[in-house]
Amino acid sequence: VITCMVLVVMAGAERLYTPTNLYDSRTVLIVTLCAAFLVAVAYHNPRAGFLRRPVLVFLGEISYGLYLIHMLVLFMLAHAIAPLIASPVPSEALALNIGLAVATLTLTVLLATAAHYGLEKPCQQLGYKVWDTSTRRMNSPTIFGLKTRRAHS
Repeated sequence: VITCMVLVVMAGAERLYTPTNLYDSRTVLIVTLCAAFLVAVAYHNPRAGFLRRPVLVFLGEISYGLYLIHMLVLFMLAHAIAPLIASPVPSEALALNIGLAVATLTLTVLLATAAHYGLEKPCQQLGYKVWDTSTRRMNSPTIFGLKTRRAHS
């Protein structure tokens, strides 16, 4: 577990200092495999009660919105600050990337929360109503308005 965490931190640190190298296949592979391993370990660990903390449960509820929105927010913010940066030295690149990460995280969580409660939840409730209505129709003793007899078992 510690080896995975060290590899992920190293891969992340490399990306902070080389912002143009966004999707190095080696980095993506390391992070993906380590994340899968950590999830498997946490899933089978009875002491992983920290995953039930309210903040983590909330992030789990809005996770689909986070997934859909985060890259859009990142690209928009990066595009907005790109004209302000000529050619940053590594220390400036680190500060800019940290600032960009914080801004992206903040804006993404806000937008994902709004999407979850303003779009996802209402659509889920509508889906449940449609499903409930259609299953009641399927269980009703009429087909196309004609009464039928149910076979009793």
